[in-house]
Amino acid sequence: MPTGQRPEASRTLRWFPWAAIAVLLVVRLCHEWFGPDIWYHLALGERVARTGVAQPADNLLLQQPGFVNFYWLFQLLVRGAFALGRLAGVSGVFLACWLAAFAVWLRTTGARRSAPWGCGLTFAVVLVCQTRFEERPEVFSFLFLALQIHALARWDLSASPRRGALVGFTVVQILWANVHGYFAFGPLLVAAKLVSVVVDTPRADWPRVGAAWRGLWLLAALTVGTTLVSPLGFRNWRGVVALWDFFTAMRFEVQEFLPPTKAFLILWTVKLFWACWVVTVLAWLQVLLLARRRETFALLLAAAGLGLSATSFRNIPLLVFFSAPLAGVVLQSLAAFRPFEKFSGFAVGAAALGLATAAVAGTFGPSSVGIRESPAASPLQFASYLRAAGFAGTLFNHPGDGGYLEFQFPALRLYGDSRYVDANLIHDYFTALRTTEGFQVLDDRQHFDAALFRVTDSHAVLHGLLKGVRWRLVYADLHRALLVRATSAPAAATFAREQIDYYRGEDLAVRVNREAALHWIALFAECDMPAELLRVLHALDAAPRIPAVLIEAPLRYALAAHRSEIFSAARALRPKMIVTQPADAAVVDRLLAEGPAR
Repeated sequence: MPTGQRPEASRTLRWFPWAAIAVLLVVRLCHEWFGPDIWYHLALGERVARTGVAQPADNLLLQQPGFVNFYWLFQLLVRGAFALGRLAGVSGVFLACWLAAFAVWLRTTGARRSAPWGCGLTFAVVLVCQTRFEERPEVFSFLFLALQIHALARWDLSASPRRGALVGFTVVQILWANVHGYFAFGPLLVAAKLVSVVVDTPRADWPRVGAAWRGLWLLAALTVGTTLVSPLGFRNWRGVVALWDFFTAMRFEVQEFLPPTKAFLILWTVKLFWACWVVTVLAWLQVLLLARRRETFALLLAAAGLGLSATSFRNIPLLVFFSAPLAGVVLQSLAAFRPFEKFSGFAVGAAALGLATAAVAGTFGPSSVGIRESPAASPLQFASYLRAAGFAGTLFNHPGDGGYLEFQFPALRLYGDSRYVDANLIHDYFTALRTTEGFQVLDDRQHFDAALFRVTDSHAVLHGLLKGVRWRLVYADLHRALLVRATSAPAAATFAREQIDYYRGEDLAVRVNREAALHWIALFAECDMPAELLRVLHALDAAPRIPAVLIEAPLRYALAAHRSEIFSAARALRPKMIVTQPADAAVVDRLLAEGPAR
């Protein structure tokens, strides 16, 4: 083999691990919709299309002055995809974007040509990013970020920039400025490239790169200028500042803003992220101290990715895309070192196919496979009830349910959705969801006719309202409760017929369903409402599998309150009990032994 020629990869490594990773990627992207934001984007997309205004008025009671709708182009795109193919059409858009983003990442890193290291790295990258495989406009940011990083990493400093390169880069920036707030990264990327040229180019070579240097300054001017090519103009940047202020003020109030530590570490994929983070730090130090060529651009971007991903769960994929040039440098240095090449390829491929199978079986990933709405994430059953009732009053709601209801019922007077911009207003909103006092303060301002709560998020509020006389429960499913004001004429007329059904065929072995059922049991036990608790237990009796904790909790209440009817209903569930460890069964059987004889 001629000196310097890269050895040919084995046939196995050319297809098997890559095909397996592709299967895993597609399986994880074709999932149940578990995020709330897509629905308010669809609702706004419908309004943008109807009014021709980038930031149309909405029908929410909560109006946030800081909100700037720089997502409008994204909203039109997903609205069109929904009109053509409904959920499958929208999921197809996200599938295409993620695949394109990873394809650009592969080109930037050269991972496809760096066996066996490249396929192992790609496998890890897919696992790290899958925590954010949600239908959100940020996927377009990942794609545009990957495209611009690739363009700058390959920027030719030996000649003047080609017109096509300048045009392509600025077109991407224009699109970016109209789909997501991360468009602010564009000018920063060009600034990082300018700094790297200054640092990496010896003074004697400055005349040689003069044309490229001037081209980069032109690119910087175009990139900054095109952030304003939007119907919103300078308001684009005002929106970015407002979101940054919100993040600063509320970073410990919104789960996705939290660092990927503590409770997030229950996910092994988050632990894998931290392993990749540490490896990236080591690679950063190795390139900084030992690399023969200066790689300031790669080092600057990797540092940004390390910082952003470590401070916020939502930014985990930024480690992957910002570190792409650094990964390319490291993989290039490992190109000639190929230990256990065939074994590594088979191991990665087998692991990827195994996880894809687990995802199909529902044991891997934050959502099950299948493009459909999630009853836990969206109020599907309540929407059917509301559609039949024809309610026209004001409704307090969980922000995660707001987008779906806003899309399905454009005229409904909801309180809010999952747009979070103004810290003080959102803080009051969250307080109303968590405490009875906070809800009463908000209710005194708005005078709601009805209130829709998620039982897992508003346990304390439901406890306070159910114990009082001003609100009554008229609708319930496994995840949600609708209470109406006793003195509200619109609510009384609309919701005269109650519809309370705590179980409608959900799999109680799934954590989100198990937790919701447990909250209902605990809520009625704490409120000392045995009739409703008995109603819950009779409903759960229809489930084929019942986790032990859902039997243990009512048994404890029955024994403490001397409620034989609750004890009997809980005991009837024992034949269907499932356990995660033998101790669970032992506890339930001990409680049964303490109760009254059959």
